[in-house]
Amino acid sequence: MRLSARHFVLLSALCAATAAAQPVQGVISTDTTWSGTVTMTGDVRVDAPAKLTIAAGTTITAATTDGANLGTDTSRVELLINGSLDVQGTSANRVTFTTSGASGAWYGIKVQAGSTANTITHALIEKATTGLTAAGPVTVTGGRFHNNSTGAQATGGSLTVTGALFTNAGSYGLYHQSGTTSVDHATFDGNYYATYAPSGSSGTFSVTASLLTNNSYGLARSTSGTNVTNSFNDVWGNSTNYSSVTAGTGSFSSNPLYVDRPLQNFRLTSRSPARKADAMSMDVGAFPYVSDATVGLQGTFFTDATLSGAQTILGDLTVAPGVTVTVAPGATLTAAASDSMTAGNNTSQVEIFVLGTLQVTGSTSTAATLTTAGASGSWQGVRVEAGGSATFSYGRVEKAVVGVLAVGNASVSNSTFEGNTYGVHASGGTVTVGTSL
Repeated sequence: MRLSARHFVLLSALCAATAAAQPVQGVISTDTTWSGTVTMTGDVRVDAPAKLTIAAGTTITAATTDGANLGTDTSRVELLINGSLDVQGTSANRVTFTTSGASGAWYGIKVQAGSTANTITHALIEKATTGLTAAGPVTVTGGRFHNNSTGAQATGGSLTVTGALFTNAGSYGLYHQSGTTSVDHATFDGNYYATYAPSGSSGTFSVTASLLTNNSYGLARSTSGTNVTNSFNDVWGNSTNYSSVTAGTGSFSSNPLYVDRPLQNFRLTSRSPARKADAMSMDVGAFPYVSDATVGLQGTFFTDATLSGAQTILGDLTVAPGVTVTVAPGATLTAAASDSMTAGNNTSQVEIFVLGTLQVTGSTSTAATLTTAGASGSWQGVRVEAGGSATFSYGRVEKAVVGVLAVGNASVSNSTFEGNTYGVHASGGTVTVGTSL
């Protein structure tokens, strides 16, 4: 379809300021701002040196047919950037790119080679074939790529992504073909491939301080694809965590303990192991801890705590360096039969890791007890790491594989170890045992 000069003039003069949905298609050749509600009835192409600015709170809805045919897909609407794009969403008032049709009914945003200074801040890009294609330079900050076939794709430009969320991509959350791709403090969940570098890919591709969880594949590449440099990521709960990629420095695999994954709230809770886990001891992923408490006894203690009464240990517990956890007289902590963290040395059994200080302190009349509701050997026990210390005084440890494994220092007095495969095992640390059974 060929557009008349009249269509071009009308579109290039558009500066959206009304509440009604504004239909747009064609070529933008002068600086233009969209706000409010905009309907793309066909392809929109921003030619150099024009700049398209999209104000916070704007919703852009692509039609299910292409009335302009300016791009490479004649049946789907595309936003083509040859000049520059500035999407000015905020965390409280994001910009939305969507379609009136089903997922895949529009193509997405294409930043072309030769374009300049493209920024996308706090935008939701959804239901596209490829939400963002970067053949030119693009900086993405915050925001979300949701329910696209491919969330974002690098094809020769420079794509920098910080603090973004990629969810429910049918094929790829982020796909690197060529150019330079840098991903930092992002969250990928529920995609087929979270990240992927295909056969014949080139350039550089790095993923740091990010959460890649509950995908079919976490960090992946073809055996002949470009290497994926990665560090300080939590890659967990994927059908395949790493495919032709080796886990980098500081990376780990543990339940990040989101606030509410079913409701798509990916903020970290108080005992998430992804807290203070990047290279600067800041939180990993797009949504750091604010104030939400972890539900149940699982995860990492970052502040001193006293445990009392009867409680179930749902998954691995870690006492962080510099932190003291006390198990009070009369307390009974019962390890579950499975490990909700799916982490540690045994991903199916509960373990207690001590990098700080653990005090299991009962009294002459009331012990402090660590046990399991299952058979003997159905939980791993307490592992005191190098630099950590544990004190057992009038304590009771039952039915563990190893009641106390001391790589660090452990002191045991007036305590009982019963039904364990091994009671106390020194493995490089210092163990002091007083009167005990």
